[in-house]
Amino acid sequence: MPTVPLVHETGAAPDLIQAGKWEVQIQTGGTDEAPTFSFIYGLTDFSPKPDIGTEDATDIYDDGWKREVGVSGAYNIDVTGNVRGVIEDDEFTQDPGQAALIAAAEDFGNSVILRWWRRDGLDIAYQAQVISKVTVDGGKPGSLQKFSGQILVQGKPQSITKPTVTTP
Repeated sequence: MPTVPLVHETGAAPDLIQAGKWEVQIQTGGTDEAPTFSFIYGLTDFSPKPDIGTEDATDIYDDGWKREVGVSGAYNIDVTGNVRGVIEDDEFTQDPGQAALIAAAEDFGNSVILRWWRRDGLDIAYQAQVISKVTVDGGKPGSLQKFSGQILVQGKPQSITKPTVTTP
């Protein structure tokens, strides 16, 4: 029986999904047993990334080919967004979730609890103690006020069940 090259089935490519289908909350109150979380509104980019630290494990028997071994793990999240809030009587009140994330960056040594999950079929949902390095950006008159920075996860993020709410 003759052999032929293996090729994918025409029209059998999996469907695509959109990026950016995240829900993100920060603990803004409550207790360890009954925390209160607030959504962080205004996010235009939320990019969680594991970062595996490696070390060269090449030896004389590898014939010059490099071999890396994972020795540590980190998890960082890059964020950008538009500052959002409520204007009432010419007073601006920033979104509580945003305000907590930015305030945490100005409070040296303090960390906060963050949880994030996909709102589509991807099975991704985490909670972790984090350090915020998120600040309000500079800008020009006539531009939207932005914020950006990095969220540094402290240790391994904990897998969680996607939060739910009971509706009547």
